Amino acid sequence: MIDIRDNPEMTRFGISNLKAFPNIWAGFLFVNLENNHPKFCLTTEEMMVFLESKVIFVNLHAKFCEVSEDMCRFSTMRELPNNCDQVSGTVIIGSGDEKYVHKLSRMTTLFGTLTIRNTILKDLNFLSSLIYIASLDGIYH
Repeated sequence: MIDIRDNPEMTRFGISNLKAFPNIWAGFLFVNLENNHPKFCLTTEEMMVFLESKVIFVNLHAKFCEVSEDMCRFSTMRELPNNCDQVSGTVIIGSGDEKYVHKLSRMTTLFGTLTIRNTILKDLNFLSSLIYIASLDGIYH
C-alpha cells in the first residue's frame, strides 16, 4: 500500500520518472492520497501510471495539475477536434450532438466526466476505443 496523507504542505505528487507500480499484494496495489494540501494535484502523466498499473484507490483527494498542450480540451461536441486520443474536461453529449459523436471514436482516455442525456443514440459504439476515465475534483492551474 502507498499511503500519502495528512501532509498540509504537499501540493504535488512529483515523481516524474516513475513509470509503473508493481502489483504486489494479491495482484493489487492500494493507494491512499488523503488530506494533503487542498491544491494537491496529479499530472495526467502521473494519473496514467496509476491507471496502467491498475492501482485501487482507497481515497483520491486530488485535482489535475495543468494538462498537456497536445491534449484535446472539451468545450462542446461541435468544437471538439477530430481524432482526439486524450480529452480533458466535462464531456456532455446532448440532444443534437449525435452528429458529432464520431469525434470521440479514437478517444482512449478521458480526464474528466462523461454525461450522455436526451439523445436519440442507439448505442455507444463511438466509445469503443475508450479504456480509461479519470475524474478528480477539477483542474488546478
